[in-house]
Amino acid sequence: MKKKIWGAYGFLCVVLLLMAASSFLRKRVTYEMGVNLHVTEGEVKEATLGKPLALSRGVYEVTVEYQAEGTENTIFAKSDTRPGKVGSDAILLERGKTEESFQVWVSADVPDVTIRTAYQGYNGFSVSKVTVKESIQGRTRELAQAVLFCLALG
Repeated sequence: MKKKIWGAYGFLCVVLLLMAASSFLRKRVTYEMGVNLHVTEGEVKEATLGKPLALSRGVYEVTVEYQAEGTENTIFAKSDTRPGKVGSDAILLERGKTEESFQVWVSADVPDVTIRTAYQGYNGFSVSKVTVKESIQGRTRELAQAVLFCLALG
């Protein structure tokens, strides 16, 4: 009986480790979008930068190229259909800088992740480019979780 349990345990661990390791074999996702957003002083508004992206579970690095005359603008990621599956901080876009990066965490396949900016209506603001790159961080975490699960069962 013990041999059957250890055999099942070994098989389960091999399957989990192969599933986690297989994520390293697929190509990392990269999206690069030219954006032509330019607003001048006026109405407060939220704008979507580029098209909605279908992203798989993982961690993504978003880089935005911009010009800001004020310090009241933020950038973040959002999903309208699966809001609880996408997480990111709202990053302040500082005057004097031209590029800012932040991470987006996606906990399941999400068909409509959008990168958005919130303009507060003060001074000029423009965005010219958004790049979304899948990070190795999410894949590494999955492999570590599979290893820890196998060790915990053993």
